Amino acid sequence: MDPCKICRHFIEYTARLKSPFKFQIPWTVWVQESKELFVSKKDCPLCAALWELPIEHSLNQARERFEHVTTESSHPVALKVLEVNNTGRILWASLEVSLEITRDSFVYLSEASLGISPQDPHDVCQHPSFWMSGRTHSLRTFAEDRILCARTWLNTCESTHGSYCQPRKGELPKRFIDTRPDQPLRLVPTTSEVFQQLSGSVRYAILSYCWGTSTPLRTTRATEEDFGVSIPENLLPRTFRHAIRLVRSLGISYLWIDSLCIVQDDQAEWELEASRMGDFYAGSLITIAASDARDSEGGCFPGDDNSMEAVKDDKESSQGDNNNPEGTARAKADPTVRMFTYKGEGGYSETSCTRMIRFQSLNPRGIPRQAHLSTRGWALQERILSPRILHCLKSGVHWQCQYLYETQATQTYQVPHLTASDSTYPITQVSQCWPEWIEDYSKRDFTIASDRLQAFAGITKYYTNLTSKKPILGICPGNLARDLAWIRNGQKKGPGIPGAPSWTWFSCNAPIMVDDWGFKLQRRFKISNDVDLVAFGIEWKGIPMTSQIESCHLIIRGVVKSVSVRIPPEAMTYNPPYMLLNDEETDFAKGPIPWTCAGRFDDPSHPIDSRLPYPCLLLRTRKFEEAKGGVIFMETFLILSRNNESLKVKSTEHGSFRRIGIASFRGKDRIFVDNADRKTVFLI
Repeated sequence: MDPCKICRHFIEYTARLKSPFKFQIPWTVWVQESKELFVSKKDCPLCAALWELPIEHSLNQARERFEHVTTESSHPVALKVLEVNNTGRILWASLEVSLEITRDSFVYLSEASLGISPQDPHDVCQHPSFWMSGRTHSLRTFAEDRILCARTWLNTCESTHGSYCQPRKGELPKRFIDTRPDQPLRLVPTTSEVFQQLSGSVRYAILSYCWGTSTPLRTTRATEEDFGVSIPENLLPRTFRHAIRLVRSLGISYLWIDSLCIVQDDQAEWELEASRMGDFYAGSLITIAASDARDSEGGCFPGDDNSMEAVKDDKESSQGDNNNPEGTARAKADPTVRMFTYKGEGGYSETSCTRMIRFQSLNPRGIPRQAHLSTRGWALQERILSPRILHCLKSGVHWQCQYLYETQATQTYQVPHLTASDSTYPITQVSQCWPEWIEDYSKRDFTIASDRLQAFAGITKYYTNLTSKKPILGICPGNLARDLAWIRNGQKKGPGIPGAPSWTWFSCNAPIMVDDWGFKLQRRFKISNDVDLVAFGIEWKGIPMTSQIESCHLIIRGVVKSVSVRIPPEAMTYNPPYMLLNDEETDFAKGPIPWTCAGRFDDPSHPIDSRLPYPCLLLRTRKFEEAKGGVIFMETFLILSRNNESLKVKSTEHGSFRRIGIASFRGKDRIFVDNADRKTVFLI
C-alpha cells in the first residue's frame, strides 16, 4: 500500500531537507481535516499511522472535554517538521502533530518521529537490520544483541566523549556486590583494602528498577554476614540476574542494588545511605534502567536466562537464523511504531528508489519517560544524576549520556555541554529545570509513601551544587515567588509528608504544576516578583531530608488583600477550574471564556462555592504589552486562612496563616492595588 499524494509529498519534501537542520519556527508541511484522515487511512499507511497513534487518542480526549466534538465533527490536523538529522543513510525528522479544536481555541499537541531509509535499485546497502528483525546484530539472540549495543556505546563514550560523561567524585556506598567472574557473588564493604587502593576511582554500575508489589531479595541484619560470603544466585529475581550478567559482559567489577547493598531493617543505615544516594548515582560508570519491568522479576531483556550468557566478543554467532535465533523469545513489537515501504519516484525525489518509512508516535528521547519505571518516585533522581543510562525497554535499548542519546533504531541526538543527565537540561537552564523536576516528581508513585521526601534529597543536593542555592523543602529561595506558585493538578493520592508546612508542595500528595500551570505563554511579558523572604527555619529529627520534620516556618513580606473567591460547580470541568471574584457571575454569552480568574483549593474537600472573603497574598505579576497599545496584567496570588498562632519578628508580633489554595487573575486592571497593604506574613 503506497502513501497518498499529500503524504508522499510530505515524505519526499522531508527527505530533501539538509541535515542537521532545526527550524526557528516549525514549518507546517502537512494539513488535513480529521474526517479526511479517517477516510484516507484505509488506503494510506502514513495516514493510518497518524490516525491510530496520536490523532484518535487526541480526538477521544476532545470528546470527553467538549460536548460539540463528536464522531461526525471534523477538525484540522497538521504535521510540522521541527528538526532533521542524518544517521548514516537514514534521515530522521522530529515532528509535531496537532489537532485543533477551533471553536474553543484549543490545540492537542503530540510528538512523533519519522525515519526514512532510501535504497536505490543498484544499492548493495540494506535497510537497517533493527527495523526488519528487532536486532542490530541479526544472528545474535535479542539479549546478546542488546548487550553488544551497550558495550559499543559505553566504549565509544569512554573513548571519545572526553570529560562530559565522566562520573563525578563523591561518597561511595557502604557496600557493593562483587560481580567479578573469578570471585563468588557477594557483598563487599567499601572500607576494605581493595577500595582504599583504588583511591576513589571505583568502576561500578547501578541498577535502577521497580520493586513492585513483591519484595525482592533483601539484605537484613540476619543475612548480612552470609551475603558477605556468598549471595545465592538462584534466589535472585530475574532483573538482578540480568543486571549482573550485563555488568560482567561490560567488564565492570561492582554493582549496587539498593535492596542488597543497604541493610533494610537498619533505619539509621537506611537514612544515611538515602542522604548520600545522589552521590552514588553521580559517581557510577553506568546506570542500568529496567525501564519496562513492573517488578524485580520483569527483567532487563527479552528471552530466558539461557540467552543471557555473558557476551565475550563481537563476532556474529552461528546459532539460529536471521529471523529468530533458536532458544530465544521474540522481542515485543513496539506499539508506538508503524513501518511501510514504497517506491519513490518523481516529485521531490531525484532518482527512483525504494523508501522504508518508520513512523513513531513518540520522540525517542521521551520513550523512557512513558515507561513504567518513570512512574516511580525514586527513579527521577536516578535519571537526573546518572552520567550514563542504559534504558532497557521491551522494544530495544536506548543509550543516554551527557553527550549523545542513541537508540537501536539508529536515532542519534547530539547534546553537547550538558551538566545534568537529561538532554533537555543545559547549564544555562538549570534553574528553569527545577519546576519541571517538581512537576515530574509529583506525578510519580511510591511503594512506601513516606519515601516522598527522602527520594528528593539527591536532587536537592545536586541543584545546590550547581547553583550554590539550597532549596528549602522543594522551594528555591532565589525563585521564591515562582516556586510558591504551585497548583494541585489532580486528585490527592494520600496524605502529605508528616510535619510539612502548607506552603510547600510536599504537603500536597498530588500531581502539581508550577508557575505557568502548563500554559505556554508565547507572548512577551515583563514579570515582577512581589514577595520577599524575611526568615526561614526548619528543625529535623535526624539527617536533613531523610528524617522527619520536627518544626518549620516561613516568613515572607508582600501585598495582602481580602478577596472573595469561589468556584462554581460547572467550572470543575476545566483544568484548572475558573474562579469568580467578589460579585462576579459567569456569562457565557460574552464568549467561550468569560471569566478572568482560574485557580484551585489545595484540599479537594474544601467548600468551593461559598462566597467567603479570604486574605490573599500576591506572589508575582506578569505585564503583557498588546499590539494596539493596551496592557494586560496577570496576577498570581495565594489564598490563605488565618491561624491562631503568632510569631514575633524584631519585637513585632505577626499573625500566622496557612495556605489553602492559589489563583491567577488576568485583566486590564490590577486587583492588588486598591485597599491592599504590604505586610509581613508568617506561613505555617
